[in-house]
Amino acid sequence: MVAVGALAPAVVGLAWVVSQSVASPLRADAPPEPLVVPVATVARDQPVSVLLTVEHSAPFQAVVAGAGVVTDLHVGAGDEVGPGDKLVSIDDQVRIAFAAPAPLWRDIGLGAEGEDVERVRDFLAALDLPAGTVPGRATAATVEGIRQLNQSLGRGSGDRVLRRETLLWIGPEPMPVSRLLVEIGEVLAAGQAVMEGPSRPVTVTAETPQPRSWPEAEYVLAVGDVEVPYDPRTGRVHDPESTAAIAEALGGDEGGGTVKLAAPEEVGTLRASAVVTDPAGRTCVFESVSAPPTPIEVTGGSLSTVEVPADWAGRPVLANPREVREDLSCG
Repeated sequence: MVAVGALAPAVVGLAWVVSQSVASPLRADAPPEPLVVPVATVARDQPVSVLLTVEHSAPFQAVVAGAGVVTDLHVGAGDEVGPGDKLVSIDDQVRIAFAAPAPLWRDIGLGAEGEDVERVRDFLAALDLPAGTVPGRATAATVEGIRQLNQSLGRGSGDRVLRRETLLWIGPEPMPVSRLLVEIGEVLAAGQAVMEGPSRPVTVTAETPQPRSWPEAEYVLAVGDVEVPYDPRTGRVHDPESTAAIAEALGGDEGGGTVKLAAPEEVGTLRASAVVTDPAGRTCVFESVSAPPTPIEVTGGSLSTVEVPADWAGRPVLANPREVREDLSCG
């Protein structure tokens, strides 16, 4: 006990010496140094989350152009039919699938001109038949392709007129057959449907959680990796290819998507600590400890960074003015 009592003053003295030799962290901190950094650039596409709804058409129906008796059915439910496929025989005459943006409304022979002729030329080309080289006109080469088609359908070797009764319009693309609407032996009237395809997506509607204004620019609607042109003023997508792509990407009739700029914009970005707002409400930055204030327009940002016009890129800015300057007035 005597030894312990004698040792205590020595321990206290040693602790005092150590405390004097090791400075407090607060007292050891050096004055903050000015930190000057350049304004960086970043691309922003301004994404906005939207709720998407896909609207579908009524089931597509293929109709006959002429009356007659069904004598044969060449397809069944579940089949997919494309250009030139045999669909049904009426009065023992085969009717084939015509895939095009619009149906044929007249017979096509030598010298015919118009958009319907161009659809026929595309149809013949899809079947690897002569189609001619003059857009929108049925030339000798075009009617030779028609003759070969008629011959393959058992119409003889000299028929150079494509009759609208020969074709059943299935829409612009191959059509999966959902169900047949007629039976062999049934008497058909002109314009009667013989088979039905699935409904198709015709419109995609995008809704934002809250109303917002859209600056004049080009936008796209994105779902995953799929992007299609989008006009936020209408809030809808009508293009057949675009609606089909979005519907497939969604995997259903509803889901989430993103509207963003088609061409991302470059903006300047810097630390939020570099921007000062003085009591008068003016916003500025400083290029150095002694530099005068420079007014700046903040266009966006977050808690840690702010965005400014792209022409600020590369300019030096004092990142810690509150730590190294006494005068923080922007005036």
